[in-house]
Amino acid sequence: MSKRTPHIQSFDTYFHIYNRGVNRNTVFFDDENYRFFIQRMSEYLTPELDVIAYCLMPNHFHFLVQQHQPEAISTFMGRISKSYVQAVNMRFNRTGHLFEGKYKINEIDTVQYLVHLSSYIHLNPVRAGLVNEVKDWRFRSYKAYAEKNENEGLVKPNVVLQEFDENNSYSKFVETYQPNNRETVKSFLF
Repeated sequence: MSKRTPHIQSFDTYFHIYNRGVNRNTVFFDDENYRFFIQRMSEYLTPELDVIAYCLMPNHFHFLVQQHQPEAISTFMGRISKSYVQAVNMRFNRTGHLFEGKYKINEIDTVQYLVHLSSYIHLNPVRAGLVNEVKDWRFRSYKAYAEKNENEGLVKPNVVLQEFDENNSYSKFVETYQPNNRETVKSFLF
């Protein structure tokens, strides 16, 4: 199996998926774009794939997923990417690529990586200066974590939340995330 496609034949494995706009350009131009992308996520999600966390940013996105059956990621990402790019190109009377290329993907092989990555994903808008507090960005899965619910079936936060107890809550972990924690997650990502 190619090192570039470890997910294709994987069962019950966690992955970080991400992509950004060509030349780091904007891919989500307004709230309608974000909502459309999330709607497509919901429509194309199947029982073969769980979304554990996600964040949509103006020029990129992150997904933390668990693939239960081979090729579920490829199918999901192909459908959502094609649908979204076609809709944006039609709406803005444009042609060509929107994303830099095929999505990037990394296998998540430890619980520590899983927990830190979820925080990294949820804090992305804060680090980018789009909001001051993590709870203020609407286009990500943090609300499902903070409210400890399944976010209408789109997100499955319990796999991460089970690593925390009432005294050591996930929200507290994210809101007090320190620079040394960011170094930990960078060691996993790059």
